[in-house]
Amino acid sequence: MRKIKYKIAAVAATAVMMFTTVMEPIVPAFAQGDSILTKSGKVELADGTYSINYSVLKETTDDTSSAGNYFEKEAAVLTVKDKTAKLRIVYSNSMIGNLHQVVGEEKEELKVTEDGEKKYVELTFNDLSEIASLYMEINTGTAFGTMKHIVRVVLDETTLKKDGVSNGETPSTGKVELADGTYSITYSVLKEDSDGTSNAGNYFDRENTVLTVKSKVAKLRLAYSDSMIGNLQQVVGEEKEVLTVTEDGTKKYVELTFNDLSEVGYLYMEINTGTSFGVMKHIVRIVLDQTTLKKDGSAVVVPGDLATPTPSPTVTPTTKPEQDNSQSLKDGVYETNAYLWHATSNQASMAGSAMEEVVRVSVKNGKSTMYIYTKEMNMGTIKAFLQELKVLSTDGTYKAAKVEAYDSNKNPICFSFEIPAYTEYINVKVNPMVALMGNQDIDARIKFDYQAMKMVSGTVNLTQSPSASTSGQTTAKPSTTVK
Repeated sequence: MRKIKYKIAAVAATAVMMFTTVMEPIVPAFAQGDSILTKSGKVELADGTYSINYSVLKETTDDTSSAGNYFEKEAAVLTVKDKTAKLRIVYSNSMIGNLHQVVGEEKEELKVTEDGEKKYVELTFNDLSEIASLYMEINTGTAFGTMKHIVRVVLDETTLKKDGVSNGETPSTGKVELADGTYSITYSVLKEDSDGTSNAGNYFDRENTVLTVKSKVAKLRLAYSDSMIGNLQQVVGEEKEVLTVTEDGTKKYVELTFNDLSEVGYLYMEINTGTSFGVMKHIVRIVLDQTTLKKDGSAVVVPGDLATPTPSPTVTPTTKPEQDNSQSLKDGVYETNAYLWHATSNQASMAGSAMEEVVRVSVKNGKSTMYIYTKEMNMGTIKAFLQELKVLSTDGTYKAAKVEAYDSNKNPICFSFEIPAYTEYINVKVNPMVALMGNQDIDARIKFDYQAMKMVSGTVNLTQSPSASTSGQTTAKPSTTVK
């Protein structure tokens, strides 16, 4: 294929995630000499076909790009031949137009292959640690016109499999190449089976964490103080090892072992909620950020190519869950303020106008149920309602909220769900079912002022917004009326 010289013009921000995320930044022109390569060399794998997961990040930050939602990122096909790997990028959305691989100031148009209802292109990697830049055009078919973006495609080597067999538990390459001693380092806590940030990580102190190295083995100190944390174990393959808890003043800590700083540590943990949810059990992944490694206040150069490191997952700024205090609340109905908030930035979502400011909480026998009220929102020429709402539960999965009431056009105007914990933020996914948005779930948060809850007296119809009339309203079931 012919390579074409180009200069990237600044382009309009994406409309794909306009409802709940800040629009993508304007794409800057590439500086001369910029390269996507992070490491030289060839793929050290036998010729053949593999499966691998990958992430799609924004061009200039390590945040997940909304454009990645168009592609199938799990168990993608990776073909290796003569030390070169080709990653198959599969999609089916007709809005996807030109796709090019970007290398420095050059871009190479990718050949589109059709496979039934789906299409795919192939990105080239000379090393699995490379970061591939993908230029893409999204034909919106609206006043927004054609959106142009550059995203970065990062392979997750820990998921590499051939014929269904994992390529290894961790990407370990040997022993820790550091002198014995004590260091500080920052780490991320990810979900077990995806690169999303785990809420369980908010229980631990992750900044300037103590890392002790002795005889080429590193031990990471995981410090915490919340009494809800119970059994902690390190997971290696099918085996689990109970970690010894050490108390240090008001805090406790355990130590996780790493034989290489590029390893992914697996931590089994139990959270004693003290509520009807009981003991929640999770496995999370601990990923060290080698670029933050310091000894005696000075940065440490780690053996290996860290000049352009693989991006560390971005930590979502969620508030640490607190123990559910519904047991201390009297049965009844409460009102307070809540807002639809951006998924990762502490600011209102662009879809914030779709949610009424006042919410209600019904407490009965220690169980707390929140009722939120929605309305039509306007974004330029687009008018929409939130059609679906999913809430992150304490077991780490998203569960659909119940639609309690519809308007005369069958649009949901009241949702209810059991409150997972009394925290400032509740992680949710919303879907306005708009074709331009890809009809997809979009991450967001509900900012919940639980400390300002006030009990409501008299008769309350939970399915009706305090500011709405009953005209044209229908309920999914007979209205729940509390006296």
